[in-house]
Amino acid sequence: MKLFRTFRRHQKVAFALLTLMAMISFVILPIVLDIIQSRSGQDPVVLRTKAYGALHRSQLAMLVFQRQKMIAFLQAIYEQVMRARLAGASPTAMPPVTQAELMLRRIGTADEEAVANTWLLRQRARELGMQISDTTVQNTLARLLERQVSQKTFRDILRQHQLSESSLFEYLRDELLALRVEELFNVSLVGTPPAQQWDYFLRMNRKAKIEALGVPVADFVAQVPEPSDAEVRALFVRYKLQEPDPNSPEPGFRRPHRVAIEYFRADYARFVDPSKVTEEEIRKYYEENKDFEFLEPQAPPGTPAKPAEQPSDKPAGKPAEKPAQAPAEKPKPAETPAEKPKEPAKPAPAQDSKVQPPESSPKPGAGGQSKGARDRPPAAEKPASAPAPPGAKTSDASRPAVIRLAAYRAGEAEKPSASGAAEKAPPAAAPKSQAKPAEAAPAETKPAETKPAEAKSPESKPAEAKPAEAPTRKYKPVEQVRDQIRNILAQRAAEVRAEEVLQKLEAPLREFELKWLEHAKHRGTGAGPQRPDLKEWAAKYGITANATGLITVWEVGNFDIARSRVDGQRPFAEVAFGPLNLYQRMRSKDVEGNASFLFWKVEDDPEREVELDEPGVREQVVQAWKLREARPLARQEAERLAGEARKANQSLKQVFASRGMKVVEPEPFSWLTFGFLPPPINMMEARLSSVSGIEVPGDEFMAAVFSLEPGQVGTAMNQPQTMAYVVRVVEFRPSPDELWNDFVKGGLEFSRLVARREVQESQLAWLEEIKAQAGFEWLEPP
Repeated sequence: MKLFRTFRRHQKVAFALLTLMAMISFVILPIVLDIIQSRSGQDPVVLRTKAYGALHRSQLAMLVFQRQKMIAFLQAIYEQVMRARLAGASPTAMPPVTQAELMLRRIGTADEEAVANTWLLRQRARELGMQISDTTVQNTLARLLERQVSQKTFRDILRQHQLSESSLFEYLRDELLALRVEELFNVSLVGTPPAQQWDYFLRMNRKAKIEALGVPVADFVAQVPEPSDAEVRALFVRYKLQEPDPNSPEPGFRRPHRVAIEYFRADYARFVDPSKVTEEEIRKYYEENKDFEFLEPQAPPGTPAKPAEQPSDKPAGKPAEKPAQAPAEKPKPAETPAEKPKEPAKPAPAQDSKVQPPESSPKPGAGGQSKGARDRPPAAEKPASAPAPPGAKTSDASRPAVIRLAAYRAGEAEKPSASGAAEKAPPAAAPKSQAKPAEAAPAETKPAETKPAEAKSPESKPAEAKPAEAPTRKYKPVEQVRDQIRNILAQRAAEVRAEEVLQKLEAPLREFELKWLEHAKHRGTGAGPQRPDLKEWAAKYGITANATGLITVWEVGNFDIARSRVDGQRPFAEVAFGPLNLYQRMRSKDVEGNASFLFWKVEDDPEREVELDEPGVREQVVQAWKLREARPLARQEAERLAGEARKANQSLKQVFASRGMKVVEPEPFSWLTFGFLPPPINMMEARLSSVSGIEVPGDEFMAAVFSLEPGQVGTAMNQPQTMAYVVRVVEFRPSPDELWNDFVKGGLEFSRLVARREVQESQLAWLEEIKAQAGFEWLEPP
C-alpha cells in the first residue's frame, strides 16, 4: 500500500521515466545494435595487435588510398623535375636520380601488406616519442621539388590528383614518421668491413666447376610412418593462410588463384609459302632497304691504306719514315691550314692506331703538354692537324672519347691557344700534316682526290677545309640476296595470314560470348549456351588448339602460350591472372616471333581459405608432413654416398656412374650474378646464379659448394629442400692471386649492390621482430 501511495504521489515522474526507457528500448537500442553488428560484419577487423590495437577493413582501405595518392603525387613531381632538368641540360648529360624517385623507392608499393607494415612502424615511432614537425615536412617537400617546379605547376598537380595542401602534409608526415624508424635501424647496416667486401667480391667473381649427384626426398616418403591426427591438424593450422610456393621449403594450404584458359595457336611456319612472293615485291623491298641491309662490307673509317695500294701517297701512309724530305719553308698546295702557326691545332688521332690509357691524355702544363708527352722520344710525338669539320669521319683517337667528342662539337668556334701544340711543332713535321686528310678518309678514296689542283690555299681558315669526298656506296647485287628477301617477305605474309585466320576464328567465340552474356543477364536460369569446341574449329583452319585446365601462376610455364605477350608488352600470365573477364577474347604473340595466339578465360577460381575436412585437403597436409619428415633421411643417404666418394678418392662419375646414378657436371658458376648486364649498366641488386642440372639452388647450396676446396666432397640441400645433393668441387676459377689483384684494383666499387640482398634480409628480420613484440596478427590475409 505504501508503494502505491508513493507511485501516485510521483506518477508524472514515473511515467516520464517509463516513456524514456521505452524510447531507448524500441528506438535507440536497435540503432546501436545495428551499428555494432554492421561494424563487426560489414567492416570486420582485418589485423590486430596487442600493443597498438586493431585495423578494420575500412581503415586499411583508407591507408591504401592514402598511399596511392602519395605515389601519384610523387610520380607527377618526378616527371616535372625530369622535364626541367632535360630542358636545361646538354644532350649528352645524364641527370642524376631525383629526390622524388628516391622517395618512391623508400615508401614502396600501395598493397595492403606494405601499408600495414608502414602503419605498424608509425605506431612504433609514436611509442618511442618520435614526431615530425611542420618544418621537416616543408623541407622535405622543398627537396622533392628541387627548385624545378613552380608554384603554379605544384598547385596544378594537387588539383589534378584532388589533393589539398593540408592532406598532402598529413600523408607526407605519416610516411616520414615510419621512414624515420627505419633510418634508426638502417644506420647499423651502412658500413661494410673490408673482409665482408672481399667476401662479396668472391661471391661475384669466383666460379666453381663441380660434379653433383641428386638424392630425391620423395624417394624416402614411403619410409615415413603415418602422422597422428593432432600432428596433421597442427601443421594445417600453422600454414592454412599461406599460399603454396614451389621454391619454398615451407608448405602452404591456402587455395591459390587458379584460371582455366583455352586458346588457338597459329604457327607462322604453317602459312609460309615463298613461291607466292613476286619479283616485283622483291625488287621493291631491295630498293627500300638496300641502304640498311644490303651494303657491301667496307673498311672501318680511319684504316691506313697500305703503301702498295697507294704508291703515290707514300708520305701519307708512313709520315714518320722520312720527315725531312719536304722543306718546311715551301709548303705544298695540298697542305692543310694546320701549318699556320696561329691557327688552332689538335693532336692527330689517325697517326697512332693504339689507344692510349686515360692518364696519357694531355693535361695543362708548360707549353700546353703533359709531363708524359714532353718525356716521350721524338718518334712518338704527333704533329697538329686541323680540326675535323662537321660530318667528317675520323679514326679512333688516343684521347678519351668524351674529349674527342667535345673537340668535334666545338668545330670552328674554338679559338687558337697561345700554348697550342701547333706552335710547338717543328717545321719538319709539315709532311705529317699532309697525311691527315688522306689517312682520315675512308679506304675507298683514291689518291687522285688529293691532287694539288684541289688543295686549298694555306691562308684559308680551318673552317674552310673540305673533308675528303664521301666514298661511293656499294651494294650487294639483287641476284645475291634474292632468296633472302623472298624468305623475309614470305615470313611477313605468313604472319598476316595467321592473323587473318585468328580473326575469322573470333566469330564463333564472339557469338558464344553474346549468348553467355544474355544467359547471365537472366541470372543463369537453364543449361546455358554450348561452348564451341576449339579443337574442331582449329582442325577446320589447319591450326592447333589447347586447354590448360585450372592452373596456378606457377604452372603457366608448362604451356607454350606462357612465352607470349599481349600488345607486345604485357606478359600472358599478367593478363590471364589479372582483371580478365570470362570469355573475353584476347590476342598475343610469341616473343620469339613464331606464332600468334587467340585465347579466353573459361574458368576463374579465386584464392580462398580452405578447411581440413574439404575433399583432398587432408591428403595434401599428410603429404606435406611426410615430405618434411623424409628430408633427414635424404640427407643421411647423401652423407653416406659422400663418404663413399671420399673413401674412393675419385670423381663422382667414376664412383657412381656404373651404378646407373646420374651425375651432372654444370658449367662453371658464381655464387651471385648481376645477369647479362653488369653494373653500372644494371644497377639492380645481385641475385643467385642458376646452375644447370640443379633444381632451384639456394643460399645453403651455394654456401656449401664455396666452402669446399678443390677435390673435396660435401652435401647440400636445394632451395625447396626437395633434393639432397652430393657435391664434389673440381676447381675454382680464376686463381686466388688473380682475384686479389682484381679486388685491389676496383673490387670495392659495387660491394653495396652485392650486399643489398643481405641488407634486405636483415630489414625483414627486424620487421618480423617488431611484429612479434607488438603481437601483430592478420585475421584476413592481405
